[in-house]
Amino acid sequence: MQTYNKSDISEMKPEGLKGEIGILNLESLEVGVKISDVRVRFGHLDLLVKPLNGMGEQWVERHRVTVKA
Repeated sequence: MQTYNKSDISEMKPEGLKGEIGILNLESLEVGVKISDVRVRFGHLDLLVKPLNGMGEQWVERHRVTVKA
C-alpha cells in the first residue's frame, strides 16, 4: 500500500493519467487497462480502470498499474 502527501500528488499531476493505457498487476496476471478517472482518497491515489478486452470497471490503487510510455 502506497500513501502520498499533497505535494507528492500535485507533482504527479494525476489528472494527466486519464485516457492512458496501462497494465494492471493482479498476482500472477497482467491485464491491459485504460484509465478513465482518478481520485485521491485519504492519501491514496486511485485509478478507475477498464479492461482493454472484456467488461467492467474497478477502482485500484495507483501502484498496481504500470502506465505504458
